[in-house]
Amino acid sequence: MVPIYCEISMKTYPISLFLGCAFVMFLGLGACSDDGAERLVGTWELDPDAFQNSDEFKNMPDVQKKMALEMLGKTAPKFEFTKDTLTISFMGKSESVSYTVKSTDGDAAVIVVEKDGKTEERTVRFKGDDQMVMIHEGKEITLQRN
Repeated sequence: MVPIYCEISMKTYPISLFLGCAFVMFLGLGACSDDGAERLVGTWELDPDAFQNSDEFKNMPDVQKKMALEMLGKTAPKFEFTKDTLTISFMGKSESVSYTVKSTDGDAAVIVVEKDGKTEERTVRFKGDDQMVMIHEGKEITLQRN
């Protein structure tokens, strides 16, 4: 599948790249114990306040910041978790993958991702019941329960 952000105009490329990275970061989520999966179950979307406080957003030119906020208001990426499946919807496209939780430790969980024969791990840190942070390769994406 061609990454969704490649289909977006070059005018919005930096914004789309950031949102696309969030999309791709979750896309890899690949099968799990019910303990950690229970906290994931539900519909999540990019947290607009956390996004506005991110370094990526702060480093954008003002015009791109405005476009990013407009895009988030209209087409924020959605992440719907069931106990073993994640469906990601963004800009009219969606894809579903299975995922597993390797381990949990308090408010943190390690998710094992297997896609196209490759295995990767993502760390998820919960902030209460309605917010989580996905961490991969030093980058954080904050989601809020919808």
